[in-house]
Amino acid sequence: MTFAVQPGQVMGIIGSNGASKTILLKILSRITEPTNGTAIIRGRVGALLEVSTGFHSELTGPENLSLSGEIMGMKETEIEKKI
Repeated sequence: MTFAVQPGQVMGIIGSNGASKTILLKILSRITEPTNGTAIIRGRVGALLEVSTGFHSELTGPENLSLSGEIMGMKETEIEKKI
């Protein structure tokens, strides 16, 4: 798989269960190294949903994103802009 995300662009990872979305997110977030190939990352990469933390079932999707952003220390305006 090859793709490029330009500065200022936002990328979402969508796929079925078992499609390795979490592994890709860990590689892009520099939590783990790829076993094959390379990941060239220039600049800052930030995941709004931290790896291994799921959604809180009593909150809506946007509320979960806001909560995750606040936990990561993001300002409310930055979270809203990214959403």
